Amino acid sequence: MLWTEHSTVDGQSEGTAMKASFARRAALAAAAIGVIASVFTTPASVLAAGVTGVTTGDGSELMGPIAVRRPDMAVKAEGATFTDGDMYYEFRIKNVGSAPAMNVTVETEYSLVSFKTGQEVKAVKSTLKINKIEQGEERVLDIACNASQFDYCSLAILKVTVPPIGIFTISPDPNLDNNTAVIDSHKDGTWDIAYSK
Repeated sequence: MLWTEHSTVDGQSEGTAMKASFARRAALAAAAIGVIASVFTTPASVLAAGVTGVTTGDGSELMGPIAVRRPDMAVKAEGATFTDGDMYYEFRIKNVGSAPAMNVTVETEYSLVSFKTGQEVKAVKSTLKINKIEQGEERVLDIACNASQFDYCSLAILKVTVPPIGIFTISPDPNLDNNTAVIDSHKDGTWDIAYSK
């Protein structure tokens, strides 16, 4: 299987994005220490009631619910090209969330269907691991389906998952509806985007 990747982060090169990412992390760490300190000095009744604008014991102000930063992976099917008997599927994955996506798993599957019987003869599955996809970063994945003279490529699926981190048991990606895309290709070389959000 052929994988090709292209990467940008909101139009910046990866080096520029990395420097900006380090500065953001340092600022977030400082802010997190302040939030933790204010939570421990705020009366439980105030926190439970969701009251805002209250001065805590250390003089800081409780400004409302804490904003949680999470990744949101979006998958889009771009289409397919038919060249010399092979089908090439193009998908885009983008982190549209507010935090980097870590340890991303990209699963692909396509079917080979017999020209003679119209039945599936083989399902080809592959998995790609990506260590990190920054907020705003987009990857283009081209998947090559190599069919023989007796079969053709059909129904390519790409699914992205982000595992829970640390002690959390829920997925850090709050919107799982946009994590899968499907391209349905036909024996005449035409294709349809069957599912893409």
